[in-house]
Amino acid sequence: MNLEQLIGLVNPKLTVLIKDHAGLKKFAQIRAKFEGWLKVELVRIFEEAGYRALPEVSGIDITFESVAIELKTSNTNLRIEGVENKGKPITNNLNNIIADVHKLRLRDNYADKYVIFIMFPVPPQHPNWQQYLSVINSVGVETITHDLTFANGVPAKIGYIKVQ
Repeated sequence: MNLEQLIGLVNPKLTVLIKDHAGLKKFAQIRAKFEGWLKVELVRIFEEAGYRALPEVSGIDITFESVAIELKTSNTNLRIEGVENKGKPITNNLNNIIADVHKLRLRDNYADKYVIFIMFPVPPQHPNWQQYLSVINSVGVETITHDLTFANGVPAKIGYIKVQ
């Protein structure tokens, strides 16, 4: 599975799921992470597409065929109306995404390795977004991103990284 196929399969379905999910809007409102939910839904999406997806094989979030995927949900400290303010720096969240890139680089038994992350709240044109991407991409990756919106209007980004 190449990156374009992964995005084509995941992005439309995940965008709708997040936009329509009443419970997730509460997570966005208080900046709570929801990686477990994301893992369950992605396994379901891959299974429905005919892949035999498995969670937590050898410490990797999702695997199938020769594909390994690590997931992150990362909150930011950007101030957004209707979202609880928290002053925690985003540095750890960015470092955790980078750590997943390094982790997958060590896995030679998978031909296709990806990191998928959702970062929230992030308004579509917020200047800090490019800084966040620069930090992530500084480890020699390119991140393809798409906008998302939670049911309560909280803006987010989903990022897809092909690990080489």
